[in-house]
Amino acid sequence: MATPAKKAKTDHTPTDQRPCPYGSRCYRKNPKHFEEYSHPDADSTDTTTSTSTDHAFFDSTGLPPCKYGAKCYRKNLLHFAEFSHPTQGPTTDPSFPADDSEGDTEVYDSDDEDVNTGMLLLDGEKEALEGSKTVYFPLFPERSYKEGSAAQIHFRLAESQFYRLLSGEGHSAYRVTKVEYVVTPHLVKRFREAREDLKNVRGEDMSYPVLGFHGTDVTNISLICQNGFKVPGQAGFHHKTDTGYYGAGVYFSEYPSYSMSYISGSTKLLLSQVLPGKVFHCTKLIHGANLKPNHDSHMSPCKKELIIFNSHHILPCYVVHYTQCSTQFQYQKIRARKKGGPHAPKMTSGSTSVKYKKALGIPATSIFKGTTFKIIGKNFCQPAASLGNLITKHQGKKVLSDNFDIMIASNDVDVNTAHGSAATTALNSDRPVVTEEYLYECIIQKKQLDPDYFLHSIHG
Repeated sequence: MATPAKKAKTDHTPTDQRPCPYGSRCYRKNPKHFEEYSHPDADSTDTTTSTSTDHAFFDSTGLPPCKYGAKCYRKNLLHFAEFSHPTQGPTTDPSFPADDSEGDTEVYDSDDEDVNTGMLLLDGEKEALEGSKTVYFPLFPERSYKEGSAAQIHFRLAESQFYRLLSGEGHSAYRVTKVEYVVTPHLVKRFREAREDLKNVRGEDMSYPVLGFHGTDVTNISLICQNGFKVPGQAGFHHKTDTGYYGAGVYFSEYPSYSMSYISGSTKLLLSQVLPGKVFHCTKLIHGANLKPNHDSHMSPCKKELIIFNSHHILPCYVVHYTQCSTQFQYQKIRARKKGGPHAPKMTSGSTSVKYKKALGIPATSIFKGTTFKIIGKNFCQPAASLGNLITKHQGKKVLSDNFDIMIASNDVDVNTAHGSAATTALNSDRPVVTEEYLYECIIQKKQLDPDYFLHSIHG
């Protein structure tokens, strides 16, 4: 029997479709993807390129070949994750600018736009870009390799940026546990326009963004992702430490350890695209100085810090979650909300408030005996204390500590809220975070149900 993806590949063959770069090997199953891209059958794939004598190098990666071959100058990890290159190709070890003009900067090729405009869109990203709210796409390390998976490419890009330049004593024990890919439509639009303006002024070579880490308090992360960075002089900007050794701007670094020094005790870093443009290389301290004339950014003497003075030149892209551990890396089981099936519980009809009232009228039972719950959030249909009373009534235990079996979270909770760290603790220890409906359905049906049918959206 044909899979949905296979059926979609054979059913959608309009001539106005663009060819999918992964052809018949595409694993995606989103119907919208197959409406926009054509997928030829494997048998009909043109094999002339593999036998052509015009190719001087043999490539066995299985990825579509880069049209520039051994002459490709690009250094973007996304590009190399998508296209194959001969072994005699260029180096992919970019660095921050080496001088104040040409910028030996990390070069991002024009294919970067494809990440946000169609080629490497995550499922749901197109809708997010067409909306007006900030959307977080939770990404986790996976052992299996899914060719053409935008989710994996985004995760591996952020992960490799973290590990590649993480240096210093003790830093080898850090592990990336999760990456949130951030899409804020108005910031994406603003950044693209700023890049185009920079290109018109400085030329294409100086219009490419680089990836830089920024350390800040956890409480600031969601605000930055929603509204963008503020630079000195803008309303709401506050200096965390000093006025800026190398100018009054926003500081970024390719080196995670530099950013970690600003957030002692935290386990999250912001990874952003920034536009260096023409860089002024500082040779001494210039406390709180303005941007040097005819330049777009400053660079520290050690070339490990980049200072951006224009908030439009910064696009928050990833929230990198990391932890410090002394054991070998292990892939974590990723919980996914169960849907349907022969073992699925039959849900009670009605709204959440209706279900609460029904549960309230059920006589006391022992269905929660031996189970501890932790309740987080504020946006429940009833006060959290009322939920706690129901748990106690049915012989469950409500706790405030992290020693719980099941966490009940309100709809307003996400990883960047005040309760986000508690929810992340549950996720990292493979404990379910459920909606309040789990509590009501268990009581109404007088038995403890499988929590995986009621998982909170925080599970992704």
